[in-house]
Amino acid sequence: LLFDNELLAITQRLASREDDESIRGLEIRQDLIEVLEESSLVYRNRIWPEQKKQNASWIEKTTAELRKDGPAVQSLLEKTLQRKIIAHPYRVDVVHVANWGGAYTSSILTHTVISSGNRDDDNWRVELMFHEALHAGAFNDIETALSKEFQKRNRNDKGKLWHALHFFTVGEAVRDVFH
Repeated sequence: LLFDNELLAITQRLASREDDESIRGLEIRQDLIEVLEESSLVYRNRIWPEQKKQNASWIEKTTAELRKDGPAVQSLLEKTLQRKIIAHPYRVDVVHVANWGGAYTSSILTHTVISSGNRDDDNWRVELMFHEALHAGAFNDIETALSKEFQKRNRNDKGKLWHALHFFTVGEAVRDVFH
């Protein structure tokens, strides 16, 4: 979903349309359109109504939490990172299941997809939103600096130290605001 150019293009094209708009006119392979249309009939009739309610509830709760605590977390993160978190339009879609981790962000598309069906995230909505927002570019300088340091030492960041720091940075900002 994040590293395959064809999947990124398909995601971007699907995200550009409205819920009830046909996918027939999109530049997507015909065989894929047929599979999506066939499966969407069952999904829309049997599964979508409940998931739509769940998504709306997640959005409502998250919006309220972000209105309350978001400005303080954002200010602290921007002070820490010495840059704006988001300096351009940013799309967030809430779906029942995004992926195994509950959310992902494409920095290429500046697009986040978040699971409303992941109950483990219910107490971490603010942290999750800011974590994903940093994936849209605000953490790039730190990721690049760490990569250069690893390269200088002929090492590879196989353990993804940059991502651990990413989690830590957002987690500490949220902790400071919540306590």
